[in-house]
This record gives sequence, C-alpha cells and structure tokens, in this order.
Amino acid sequence: MLTRILTLCIMAVLSLACHAQDYTVGSWAVVKSLSGIQIAKANTGDNAAGVMCILATDRCFAYAGLGIDCVENAQYPLLVNTATGAFSSSASCRHLSANAPILEIDDFDRMIQAFESGGEIGIVTPMLNGQFKVARFSTIGATAAIRDARANPRRKIQPNKPSTASTEFL
Repeated sequence: MLTRILTLCIMAVLSLACHAQDYTVGSWAVVKSLSGIQIAKANTGDNAAGVMCILATDRCFAYAGLGIDCVENAQYPLLVNTATGAFSSSASCRHLSANAPILEIDDFDRMIQAFESGGEIGIVTPMLNGQFKVARFSTIGATAAIRDARANPRRKIQPNKPSTASTEFL
C-alpha cells in the first residue's frame, strides 16, 4: 500500500513538473505556469506579442508588450501589418506586473489570423511625442504554440468576446 501511494505521489510530481516546462516552437515560446497561466509568445528585444490564457477563467487574449508606459484600462489605437494585409484595432492597457505593462488587443480572432499568417507581423502604436512605437515579430511556430497555449487539460478555453469598441481613431 505504501509503495502504491509513493508511486502515485511521484507520478503527480512528475506530471506537475512537465506541465511547468517552457519550450520553443520556431520563433515562439510556450510558457505554462503552475499558477494556471499559459502563454504563447514571440520576443524581439524588449518587445513581446502573443496569446495569454488564464485557465481559472477559461479566457484567452492577444497581447503586445511594447516596452511603453500606459495608463491602466485606457484604450490605445494599434495598426497591425502582416504578409496578408493590415488592419487597425484598439487595445487596453493592463499592468500585470509593475515593470511590464501590456496592451490587451481587442480583436482576438484577427490577431490569431495575423499571428498565423506566415512571415512577419508588425504592431504599431502612436506615442505622445509624435513618434510611433513599431515592433516586428516572426510568425514561425505561432500556430503550434498558440494551439498548445490555448489547450486546457481540464476544459476547453473560449477566446475573449469580440469588442464592440470602434476601431476608428484620431
């Protein structure tokens, strides 16, 4: 009986350790934390973009971390450019940590299409000084990384609801 309990405990610990391992797929990284956050992301310098899923709420969202300061919950315009075309969207500022605010991009489905479009994706937002912040990311490995980040072993994750916010800016 004791051997059986020890075996079950070892198997549980090994499955948790495997669940928490990070790995790369092409230019993308998949990060699965034991706290229930799963991320598929592409990094370029100080910039990151991808999909973040929170298992406890069954919610996924597209995001861009552009290394800029932003006001919590404020809306910001974005331009997204891919090999298959460009579109405008908006994003809400989220301060998930003190040093790294992110922009939660409103148009989840279009961002998934952009990430999976092949080639390179560019994300642009205007800055207060009249300049633009431009970040480019490779999409190599995006499809597999995003599918894995969206996979929840307990239940299916639904994308966030489409925004009704206008995409008309300035």
